[in-house]
Amino acid sequence: MSLESMSREQWGKIFDHWYRHIFNIGMLGEGPPHELIEECFSLGVSPAEAVARLKNQGLGECCSG
Repeated sequence: MSLESMSREQWGKIFDHWYRHIFNIGMLGEGPPHELIEECFSLGVSPAEAVARLKNQGLGECCSG
């Protein structure tokens, strides 16, 4: 599935999956806040790229620029 054809909901589910995987949060743990998902979605990058940026920058600030 291409990034262009992915809905916001689909993108968010994939982002949630990668977020939990990269930050070692189980499925019962707290996932990413909705605001964080929205902010990262607006960048127009893949969910995996957004989580990679988060990891590189730390959780405090999303994927800004």
